[in-house]
Amino acid sequence: LCLCALSVEPNSIRFARFTAAELEELTPQLINASKVLALKPHSAAALENYNLFSRTYKSFVDMLQTAMDDLTDSTDLLITYEELLRDDLVSCENQASARQIAALMRDAKTFIAHGSRVCSFLLADLQFYGLHGNAVDKITSEIGAIQERFLTQFSAAAKETCRRIKANEAVPINLIHHAGETVMDRFQDLRETLEVLFGQRRTTLDSTRTSAPSDDFSRRGDGDLASTTLQADSDRQSQRTIQDLTAFGPSHFGEPEQQTAAVNDGTLCRKIAEFQAERTLFLKEFDNKNTSSEVFTLARSMCFLLGDMTEYTRGTGVIRTEVELIQTAREISQLGSRLNCLCKRLADHCPESTHKQDLLMYLNRIALYSHQLNILSRVKADVRNLCGELGLDNALSLVVSAKNLMAAVTATVKESYIASKLPGRPQTPDLCWQLSIPDQRPLLEVSTGGGQSPVDTPCSSFNLIHRVDYVH
Repeated sequence: LCLCALSVEPNSIRFARFTAAELEELTPQLINASKVLALKPHSAAALENYNLFSRTYKSFVDMLQTAMDDLTDSTDLLITYEELLRDDLVSCENQASARQIAALMRDAKTFIAHGSRVCSFLLADLQFYGLHGNAVDKITSEIGAIQERFLTQFSAAAKETCRRIKANEAVPINLIHHAGETVMDRFQDLRETLEVLFGQRRTTLDSTRTSAPSDDFSRRGDGDLASTTLQADSDRQSQRTIQDLTAFGPSHFGEPEQQTAAVNDGTLCRKIAEFQAERTLFLKEFDNKNTSSEVFTLARSMCFLLGDMTEYTRGTGVIRTEVELIQTAREISQLGSRLNCLCKRLADHCPESTHKQDLLMYLNRIALYSHQLNILSRVKADVRNLCGELGLDNALSLVVSAKNLMAAVTATVKESYIASKLPGRPQTPDLCWQLSIPDQRPLLEVSTGGGQSPVDTPCSSFNLIHRVDYVH
């Protein structure tokens, strides 16, 4: 979280803090599951429970590592890991001098793990940018040499040192020192090459942004030009976290359907129809004329903006350019943040109950899906290019994300209304909620013709008044 304070990218910061908060909440649950398994090691239910929490915890750890990578520059990471590798090497030499075999192998594995971590990070960076040329080929081959040759040599040197310690022979400390220094020298040369390569890449991106036409901002206005400029680091964060954002398993709001391999235009139409059904359900359950609650006002605004985004995938609607699509996603994210603040205030004044827990859970879903939609709007730039499978997949991902967010908003509005009626609710105007009263009806139906007037059943009569909010 200290790294978040040094970053200026709000999406990356929000994702990192959300993942860290989920890990903090999940940690005691994993500990309790471990204790239950220790008490009943032969219980299949205890083992299944532990495996569930363990898999979830590991997935969140991977997501947090991805978030930290997105907040970290390549050269900065290399500088940091060079210091870590140096400390690991010194520790290995000290353990070898002390003839501690177990500690030496532990520190050697740490050294190799740090080196492999840097290599995987750099390869992911190069793959994201899609750079080509002799310099990139040289960097890739150098990373491969570090992984397959130099780290292997260091591991062999550590094993040879342990063998000599067991045989009571002289300890070859210089062997470990030479192998470790070779790895560190390779990383230092790699860092200098990357500084030149990524420096040129960022210069090209900056010049492209500066020369971009301003006609695309006709709908949003010139004041939003700075806020809609895409950053290279933000794109890297978006590309890496799309798959992670759907790693939560089954959801009440829909399955992680972004991974669908074979899609067609009929599938896209069906997903759009499902979103429209979710949107219609929201507008049907909550009277459009009821604007007494700011929670409902924000939710309705999000509903309309989500509709604009889905229409964009079919080439219709008010959104015409990719810049407007990104700005719409940004507005949805901002509305979601305001909705989150209001509902959290409401939850803070509510007594502990299942309604409060459900409300907080739905708010986490809104934060997750808003961030996911923001990412997809940036990365899936060709959602209107439906000629190929890639364009269909991009449009499908955007529509599914919008449907999930719409379902989360609907559930949040329901729970916020219930929470506003619980004892101890706040009396501030922005959180008070008064539903509209239905039109008055005569107690007795007057027949106007020869036909028999319809007779209302008790259920139908109750449905007409079940939404009336009586004031005691």
